Amino acid sequence: MAQKLIGLYTIDASGTIARKINYDANSLGKCVNAIASVDQRIYLATKDGIYVLDGNFNLTAHLTTMDQLPHNNIEDVFVDSKKQLLFAARTNGIYQLTVNDSVKNIYPAGNVKLSSNHCGR
Repeated sequence: MAQKLIGLYTIDASGTIARKINYDANSLGKCVNAIASVDQRIYLATKDGIYVLDGNFNLTAHLTTMDQLPHNNIEDVFVDSKKQLLFAARTNGIYQLTVNDSVKNIYPAGNVKLSSNHCGR
């Protein structure tokens, strides 16, 4: 569960107990647009890039434009049927994040800009 400017929480199976997940991020990094998980890694698409957590919710990486992301505002992140992590940024299509966290543009979209209503925009 993610909430605007409050951060990330887990809820137990009964839906009665919420636990805040603390990870080192600024306010843009706490604005979670989407969440995906594959192979014991959790990926958070935020307004400040992609945050990668391990299965115990420890921050293992923070990827930004300095790490080849096309934009820091990541609109969506998802796992396809081949367990490939794909993401969409504000510009230039669909990207794949490879096993070694390199970025590959797999579906270029020209100069099309994506928009969503996540996090109060």
